[in-house]
Amino acid sequence: MKINIEQISPSFLKKLEQDGFPAQAIIASLSPEDSYKEAVKKIRVQTKYSRETIKQALSGREKPLKVKSEVSAVLDWLKNKRRRRWVLEADDKQQNENVLAKDLTEFSQGKPTDFIIWNCLTFYEWEKNLPGKGPTCKVKSEPETSIALFNLPRIREMTTELSKIGDPEIVVMVPSTEATSERIWSYSQTRTEREVIVDEAVDKLNQTLPKPIAAARWDNYLKTRGILTDPNDSSLAGEKLLTQLPNFHAQLPEIIAGEVEYFRQIGVKVNPDEIEDSSISYFGMYAGEGIDMKTIKDKGQRGIVLVNFEEFRVAKTTLAGAQGQLSIITPISDQEMTAYYKWKNEIQNRKKLQLFK
Repeated sequence: MKINIEQISPSFLKKLEQDGFPAQAIIASLSPEDSYKEAVKKIRVQTKYSRETIKQALSGREKPLKVKSEVSAVLDWLKNKRRRRWVLEADDKQQNENVLAKDLTEFSQGKPTDFIIWNCLTFYEWEKNLPGKGPTCKVKSEPETSIALFNLPRIREMTTELSKIGDPEIVVMVPSTEATSERIWSYSQTRTEREVIVDEAVDKLNQTLPKPIAAARWDNYLKTRGILTDPNDSSLAGEKLLTQLPNFHAQLPEIIAGEVEYFRQIGVKVNPDEIEDSSISYFGMYAGEGIDMKTIKDKGQRGIVLVNFEEFRVAKTTLAGAQGQLSIITPISDQEMTAYYKWKNEIQNRKKLQLFK
């Protein structure tokens, strides 16, 4: 069987560099026509690494990370809350569990680590816009349907488990970019009005969340972590990254169809062609957030783990933006996830009925 050079484990390349070997020269010495046996021999001659280590690297598999029992107990706790997709994997190599184990190991050794939980705003009063443009909307803070507050018992449990190995910084994040970027939606509110609503969302959450859990705006949070790039620029980078993925354009019709269906459910008919650009911008924003999270991690002083309570489209796109180098955990079951959306819809429907009384 021929080797796939692109499949070589990234951590193996890093190991070569750390051990003082010319990683790129060694890879350049290999040929796509080499068999596994020939490739192993070439690398072994240049490095003296064991055959097993080299075979594992050529297969793309990472060596399972050995973790101490305290970290293993936290991993088991997280796994038992969901089992399937408890940690989101970037591809079929199933390496993100190793990324998480490494993140939690460093956290247990004293590395400051943020555990981020997104808390969505509410978009409402959608109206058909002028021909050629997507619908307009308003945004509001709706703490009574907060996904973070709904899942607060589980967040507290998770905080207790994490506190056994370190001092976690649990951050409930208000998505400021989603409420302010006019590449994504058209708003019938001014920018100033929307900025006030984002701040109100943070304030209301902080009045309810127990310490040490705290809420923050995404843009302000980035500044505290040394990221001075405008989040809108990161969103543009996210759009570019997504559109360059090999399978993105094949997936785009499905993405647009999902947006069309969303608008249909709220009584707004849209032309798919009119929302193509905003749909790409919408998902580009999530990819941009992944880019920024990876940038914070790459600085080396702080870790990040994204705690997901939503359906998986957002998390998958964020992971793509982070080029797979981000731990995303989901400490709830599908049933618990569905229960939130059912609860939220019931509250919103009751409020609508009260308006007509």
